[in-house]
Amino acid sequence: MPNKHRIFLTLATVLFISFEFVLFVLILWGKTDQTAELEFGAVVIAAVFASLCLTEAPHQILTAVALGCTVVADFCLEILQPMQQTYAMIFFLMVQICYAIRLFLLLKTNRWRVINLVLRVVLSLIAVIITISVLRDKFDVLSCLSILYYTNLILNVVLASAEFPRAPLLASGLWLFLCCDTFVGLQCAADVYLNIPAESILGRIIFAPFNFAWFFYIPAQVLIVTSMLKTKARSI
Repeated sequence: MPNKHRIFLTLATVLFISFEFVLFVLILWGKTDQTAELEFGAVVIAAVFASLCLTEAPHQILTAVALGCTVVADFCLEILQPMQQTYAMIFFLMVQICYAIRLFLLLKTNRWRVINLVLRVVLSLIAVIITISVLRDKFDVLSCLSILYYTNLILNVVLASAEFPRAPLLASGLWLFLCCDTFVGLQCAADVYLNIPAESILGRIIFAPFNFAWFFYIPAQVLIVTSMLKTKARSI
């Protein structure tokens, strides 16, 4: 591999992590009225860096597409006024589908691939049916998309954990993704679908003044993006 390419990739990685760290600190502890813009900027930087790491490897293309969908989803939530939650969840579901395909390609045999696909479809249907039975007249498109997204995120976390030796950064990033979306999901559900008293233990955690969602979200994006670097280093 030419030294100039290795140097370029190393410098780009250092700059990427440095920018994300600065935004991480500003978002969590900075006193600014531009928090939403900073949050969106962190996602955009991750997607841009992913494009620099991109090769023709299928798992890298899938990761880049997932990060592009993440940018669109967060644009719907962070920038658009009023926020467009339904459109955001469509793109977030596409994100998890991309990661699901990436993990699908990691499986060594067609037998395990078939098992994974069948389980994913069956468990997604079960999750929707349970959601309908619990929410009843409160069930809507947003709740359907949300449960499909969360179910596939959990399945991705489980599969990535099983394949941890082959994709440790991706697995770690998805675990942090799950922590982030658990906070976000509970906060949204408390307003519409679930009765979570603010004075309860769960209410005090999910409505804490600290931004737990982005505490997990930014490191998740950094880990997922840097999971592309090893293959990139071998290919240039």
